Amino acid sequence: MRFSVVRAVCTIVFAIFCWLWLYAFQADALAVVLQVRGLECNSGILLMGALLTTVCLLVLQFLVWLLIPLRGYFYAFTFVPSSILLAMLSRTPLFIDEGTSMLRFFLVPVLLIALYLFAALIIRGGQIGSQHTVHILFLRLTWVNVLILLFQMACVAASCNTNAVYLYRVRIEQLMLKGQFDKALLIGDRSLETDGSLTMLRVYALARQGVLGEQLFHYPVIGSSESMLPSGGAQLLCYPADSLYQYLRSSSSAQADYLLCGLLIDRDLDKFARQLKHFYPDMINLPRHYREAITLYNHLRSQPVVEFHDPVLEEDFRNYQELKRKYPLVTERRYRLLKVYGHSYWFYYECSK
Repeated sequence: MRFSVVRAVCTIVFAIFCWLWLYAFQADALAVVLQVRGLECNSGILLMGALLTTVCLLVLQFLVWLLIPLRGYFYAFTFVPSSILLAMLSRTPLFIDEGTSMLRFFLVPVLLIALYLFAALIIRGGQIGSQHTVHILFLRLTWVNVLILLFQMACVAASCNTNAVYLYRVRIEQLMLKGQFDKALLIGDRSLETDGSLTMLRVYALARQGVLGEQLFHYPVIGSSESMLPSGGAQLLCYPADSLYQYLRSSSSAQADYLLCGLLIDRDLDKFARQLKHFYPDMINLPRHYREAITLYNHLRSQPVVEFHDPVLEEDFRNYQELKRKYPLVTERRYRLLKVYGHSYWFYYECSK
């Protein structure tokens, strides 16, 4: 009777963890897997998928227990093969993103399960003929098994892709597929971590919101102008590239912003000034980053091709220069500028890598 209660507690704990892990924590990443395979994906499918996967893993655990009926303090170890498969499933999106070979992807789980079976058979051999586990204190027996399960859960969590940038990309693309570009721009907006693919997603989301020239450098930007479009250095996980290119072909303002912001990312202020004059001949209603860039350009060139004067921005630029001179040490100067001017083009131009 006592052992039946321990089994029930472990089963409930593992089932709750599996369902929450798959449906709450890994839903976006697993949705990417389905979409990459060309399968339909919605919340209902993810819910049913999480439930069915949980049931399958519990059935596997029961079969393992029938094959190797570990008891006492060792019962929780019958969940190890299920935990290994759950970890393997959690790593599937990473496998797709990095293009890991099939052999390498399956080899480690197979070896771990083989090693487990070998160890479990040895443990079971030592238990045969021994009845001392019947007298083990019930609470101790329960908590030891639950702690072993918690350790397995920690291993599952540690084995999945915990790279913040990758998780940002997954979540942003899922929101973009729903047309929620405003919410996509909130993902990781306070983090300094990024890569070329994340930069590309944010550039596109900003363009769809019509604020690319206004807010691009509110986010960390990495790479060159080539990172603004899907290429070898910037990749989409599941959002269709055709949708991105179709939007650019249909929007002349987005094309202009892509061109001008690409020149800013490349720090090509001379070409930027010439193109800016073409798109904004009257030099009015300029987005913030364009005003910052042309102000910087006027201070760097003795004979600028474009004259631009904004008293408020000029005062702000003088304050920026004074703050720069105040801290001679590069590391401290960069930290101080980041706190005050981290969202400006001036900081990107002079301090970003």
